[in-house]
Amino acid sequence: MDMNKCHCSGVYFEAISRESIDKNCSYKQIAKEKNAGETCTACLIDMKKYCETNTKSQLQLQVGL
Repeated sequence: MDMNKCHCSGVYFEAISRESIDKNCSYKQIAKEKNAGETCTACLIDMKKYCETNTKSQLQLQVGL
């Protein structure tokens, strides 16, 4: 089962992805600001998969693709 948040920081991947779109920056930058994936790093693979897929989908919806 895939993780949906960084359990160490308590930050959901959805929040990271949404904020990266709102601020027009990478999910990695937002994750670092929120200390997500910084402690035990167990969530990094799931966070990458979620954020890259979700961010791409959201951007496509915004431009009407």
